[in-house]
Amino acid sequence: MGLLSRLFGRRPTPVTILEDAIERLQIGIATNLMLDYSTRLKLQPPGDAVLLANCVLSYATAMNPVGESAQQYGKTHADLVRNEALGLVALAKVAEALSYLYAAITLLLAIRTRDPFSESSAQLGARATELSLHIPNTYDICGSGDAVECIQAIATFAVNYQRFGTVV
Repeated sequence: MGLLSRLFGRRPTPVTILEDAIERLQIGIATNLMLDYSTRLKLQPPGDAVLLANCVLSYATAMNPVGESAQQYGKTHADLVRNEALGLVALAKVAEALSYLYAAITLLLAIRTRDPFSESSAQLGARATELSLHIPNTYDICGSGDAVECIQAIATFAVNYQRFGTVV
């Protein structure tokens, strides 16, 4: 949600709340992965940890890496990216955040496409299955079928994860 919206007291829409939560989760997950890769893999040059984190997060969410250098890195190191993505399930804090990210993206896709079973949602679900990661439903997240309540729970998790969850 933008600064002006906050200043003028506009209530955020479910879509803007989800977009903000998705961004927070992506930042938190990428930070965790960069820390893990820079210490565990000791990648050289150090910027490779950033590129690998970008590629692994993109792979996990069935999206293209952000930026030309990351796209090239992903092509050049495809096996490393896939192997690290397959190992995400072993990183408990990252795996939990990815579950919330999957739920947030799935809800956002359903809102935007007005189709809870869109092709993009199916691709995301297939990727989560490939990586042995769970996509929680609204009952798992907030104990009810209320999508707005679930969105709020995802947003709260995302804020807390970005602030406090950046330790693998």
